[in-house]
Amino acid sequence: MPIAQIPDAQLPSVDVYIPTYNEDVAIVRKTALAALVLDYPAAKKRVYILDDGRKFPDRREKLRQMCQELGCILMTRDNNDHAKAGNINTAMKRTQGELILILDCDHIPSKQFLQQTVGFFLNPKVALVQTPHWFYNPDPFERNLLTQGAFQSATNCSTKSFRKATTFGTRPSSAVPLP
Repeated sequence: MPIAQIPDAQLPSVDVYIPTYNEDVAIVRKTALAALVLDYPAAKKRVYILDDGRKFPDRREKLRQMCQELGCILMTRDNNDHAKAGNINTAMKRTQGELILILDCDHIPSKQFLQQTVGFFLNPKVALVQTPHWFYNPDPFERNLLTQGAFQSATNCSTKSFRKATTFGTRPSSAVPLP
């Protein structure tokens, strides 16, 4: 459900969350860069790096510098209660976006991701949109067996097949209606 014909003023605001714990800053940076260039009005989009790595002050400082350089917002908390879920819940209390896009720190969305998904939320019965994803860093199988991409991970393979079979690449895997 593309949104190209909808005036910017009528589009919902979107907070992009990139939760991280102790991942390499270079990996987080790639995802942050992709989030920043998502095709969506700049005034309606904010990108947050949600760092739970308080045990790693040197890394946190590198994330702070990266966010300052790129124009992301670094959000931290003083505990790691409930891991990633706690990190996200804390952010939800501190941000105001009408919609939230959550990206694992090693996932890169396509530039048109928001253009292709936000429209589903214009239906008041839709509360959640789940899309397929692919990894750009090797999964444990690929890394441990040194396959160098010779074999696709099970997630990539099954998701790609499912997406082609059910949506022809134009819709998410599922849009969950409200009761």
